[in-house]
Amino acid sequence: MDSTTAGPLVSRRTVLKGAGLSAAGGTVPTVTQDRSRHAGATPSLTFYVSPTGADSNNGTRTAPFATLEAARDAIRALKSRSRLPAGGVTVYLRGGRHERSSTFTLGTRDSGAEGAPIVYRGYHGEAVEIVGSKALDGKAFSMEDNWVTASTAIGLVNIDGSRHYLRSDSAILANIADFAVIPAGLVGRFSNDAVFHRLADLVAAFKGTGDIGEGTSRRLYKILNDIRNALARDNRRAAATALARFVAVSQNAAAHQTCSQSAAAGLVPLAGSLLASVSGDSFQDVTAHATKSAIAIGDSLKVWAMGDMLSGRYVNVFPAHTLTSLNPRVAKTGSGDTATALTAGLARLSVRARHGGMTHTGIVQVPVRTALLATITATAGTHLLTVGGDQLTLAVTGALTNGDPADIAPADLRFSTSDPTVATVDQAGTVTPVAKGVAVITATAVQDGISADATWGIIVASAQANIPEGWSVTNLGHTVHGGTVPTQGAATWENGVWWVAGDGANIWNDTDDCTFLHQNISEAPDVTVSATFQSGTAGQYAGFGLLVRDGDSDSANEVNWRTQQGGSLVLQYRNADHPNSWYMAFPSAAFPVQLRLAKQGDVFTAYLGQGGAWTKMGSVTVPMGPDLRVGIGIFADAALVAEAHCADVVMTRP
Repeated sequence: MDSTTAGPLVSRRTVLKGAGLSAAGGTVPTVTQDRSRHAGATPSLTFYVSPTGADSNNGTRTAPFATLEAARDAIRALKSRSRLPAGGVTVYLRGGRHERSSTFTLGTRDSGAEGAPIVYRGYHGEAVEIVGSKALDGKAFSMEDNWVTASTAIGLVNIDGSRHYLRSDSAILANIADFAVIPAGLVGRFSNDAVFHRLADLVAAFKGTGDIGEGTSRRLYKILNDIRNALARDNRRAAATALARFVAVSQNAAAHQTCSQSAAAGLVPLAGSLLASVSGDSFQDVTAHATKSAIAIGDSLKVWAMGDMLSGRYVNVFPAHTLTSLNPRVAKTGSGDTATALTAGLARLSVRARHGGMTHTGIVQVPVRTALLATITATAGTHLLTVGGDQLTLAVTGALTNGDPADIAPADLRFSTSDPTVATVDQAGTVTPVAKGVAVITATAVQDGISADATWGIIVASAQANIPEGWSVTNLGHTVHGGTVPTQGAATWENGVWWVAGDGANIWNDTDDCTFLHQNISEAPDVTVSATFQSGTAGQYAGFGLLVRDGDSDSANEVNWRTQQGGSLVLQYRNADHPNSWYMAFPSAAFPVQLRLAKQGDVFTAYLGQGGAWTKMGSVTVPMGPDLRVGIGIFADAALVAEAHCADVVMTRP
């Protein structure tokens, strides 16, 4: 398992360079930083990869890919059609946990060119973690049932058919401080032959990435041949002698810089484990792990135990172990592996295990609290900022599982932003507006091993909004339907395109909660409005589209022809027959979306523009008075904030 916090990831022309990139056995990329003169080049094309993306997307910032392979293949397709653009291509990995189960492989056809590098890098200011699980051969590996899990985050291993996977998300593995540097072959019971092949695979991988020099690799391959022959003859003494020589050569090469430190860190422990095994491995200690960092009074937890062998590998000691509470006033134990908290204090739990005729004891300590962190809330005085204007600071409060307020001060509190090009946030929770757009700020508190998140939407408006004469922006309702926080929003007209943003709850129910960019039209029995929506917030039920309302009241009759989550089209309306709103749903349409809404008397007809023609989609009857509000409505719903870009906004009347 390997995890990396992203910075620039690349070599001068070939994208990802470093140990493990194309190694056999499914290792995860270890990345190196680009120091070349191409690293600072401004790319003319960018792709994005996100843990929440999909490979069916087009790889843009708003529709990112899910995997590195999708980005790589998109670049290959580009190169097959034409040259790389001047400035090259950059693939940004968005923040979060990118889980992999196989090697990310790059070849010569994935190289950039002079003045047009191909660069993979972490997105500005976001922490990127690349985590992989090593696929293990079921024939060479065995574990008893208590190490195996198919559905929970407790066990060490998952089973997929005949293969076993070390879990990168296991609660146990997270409690092993140095697990990241323990080779997969040191966990569980592997045959000597399986460990040998893993060692040979690592030598080949490190040679391929240049982490082992040519002369050193020749010496190691010769020793590997001696080890293989000794194991085949079951000559443990000869195997031990050869393995000791392998360790010495690796360490000496690292000292003389003909083998990288990372390569030595991978080879030496693995060779040492095999050396201990052929020399007669022995049980040295017990490593105990609690499945929770803290528990509340009345809660239970399971304690897991592994035998720590001389070779450095872990072996299963179940069922030959017993769990005992060293402080029975705080926690009690039963006949199994579970302890139950009785009162606040420090639970000290002892695991006594026997393996290979030897007995050892391990101890784990778990705090018992009256209650644990349940939720946090982030608040500020406003959602709306302006470019170059004032900052805001989020205040974070928490609640415990018993309903009492939580003291957040001791918690590990961190802040992140969904889009640092729009708004940044420091670790004090201070938000700085950067550019026009919307962003979501997330506060994460970790206390006693329990994590809780809270979010706050940010709208950043232009410092000087350009609103042409005759247009107005009205914020209707609240951020939560029936709530107390008023809707906030903004709009501006730039280069023939409207940008509209808001944080209202919805255009729905008995009142509207939205931001409304509109013109006031009097004595208009007939009117038509149309627009081309180029892009906008598409997730979590956010929506935007054409809106006609019968006046300024939140509960006024209205008709809304809009696009919302997944690009679906909705004709929604409120009238006397449906005071809590009703709607007609239609198939999805991809951006840009051309919408038209025509009013003739009390009849409203929705049209979709396709191929230069307008297709009638549906009609509704909604009586309205002579004074109308006609324009663009937007709401955020669960997305917290939403934005839309629309052009060709046209209103006509007879």
